[in-house]
Amino acid sequence: MKKKLLIALLFNLGVISMSHANMVPNIISPATSTLEFQQLKYGKDAIAVGKINTSVTNIIALKPDTAEFSVTYVTEGETPNDASNRNAKNMKIFNEYLNQLGISDDNLTTIGYQNYQQEQQQVIYNQAKRYTSTFTVYLDIDNKQFFDVVNVLDQNQINGIKQDSDNKYYLFKIQGASDSESAAKQLSQQKYQLIVNQLKKLGINNISVASYDTEIDSPESETVKKYYVQNTIKIKVNDFTLLGKIIAKAQELKMTVNNDMNYSVSESAKNAVLAKYEQTIYQELAAKATRLLGQQYQLGVPSTLNSTENSYNLQPRNYGYNRAMVNVGQSQLFEAQDIDIQAPTEFTISLTMSGTFEIIKHINR
Repeated sequence: MKKKLLIALLFNLGVISMSHANMVPNIISPATSTLEFQQLKYGKDAIAVGKINTSVTNIIALKPDTAEFSVTYVTEGETPNDASNRNAKNMKIFNEYLNQLGISDDNLTTIGYQNYQQEQQQVIYNQAKRYTSTFTVYLDIDNKQFFDVVNVLDQNQINGIKQDSDNKYYLFKIQGASDSESAAKQLSQQKYQLIVNQLKKLGINNISVASYDTEIDSPESETVKKYYVQNTIKIKVNDFTLLGKIIAKAQELKMTVNNDMNYSVSESAKNAVLAKYEQTIYQELAAKATRLLGQQYQLGVPSTLNSTENSYNLQPRNYGYNRAMVNVGQSQLFEAQDIDIQAPTEFTISLTMSGTFEIIKHINR
């Protein structure tokens, strides 16, 4: 809602004639009486007998001349600097292109900038397979022999031994790893035979293999960190013919054109329209006040005059651009002329003018 006093505009509107305007210095003189003031305005044969208040409201159409929308660019890198440098390189190309179109840096605003990292699984290609062969070995020993067995296992880099579920036997695992299944099994067998020979020297003979298994322990993927930079800029355009070119260039650079196109009317364009329209609406206001008076009275000059405009930032009619063409996946690009920009045809605002006029009556002398 915007409100302003329009008395200062009365001369421009022609409400006060040039002859009356020449008398303004006398009007503001402290020595001038009320009667003299009225005579200066209306002559000696008229007098103000009262006041009348009225207002009129008109709907004014304004053609939008400004469009704003944003573009987001996300880059990925092996390091934070890598992602940042890639982003800065393409954004520089994009900004230079906008400057070439006549869009100044003042009409480009960074509205979002973010650094972040993500962990993701990456497939490991062309890596050699690794096989692990496992023997599970059971022992029938007493408590006196337990620590002798532990010492033998420690010497062979086996650090675990435990009792089975029935607490009748002890068990441990022997493993061998290699890039082939047969080699892994052979390593396990050799280690098993070595341990068995060492245990038999200690008088431990009740040894058996409970199970055997071979597994591929090469991972198919690995966890890697990726670094990202997300940069979003808002672009202000005063020439709608440039919109298709800007969108096409953004897609060419793998940028996302966001669905936030907004159209508006610039202050300069709006004020120019209102300045022209105030004369018309004032004439309607004066005509309405005149109709409310009786025939024996005449409308005098306004003692107060105000105009109020409602906010014009409303949803435009038929606004937007063709999302089906602009926001298709970035793998498909369009030429500038193929992007359908559907700018709104007009905005509407309501302008209300209210005024207090003097009521003049002619007197006979």
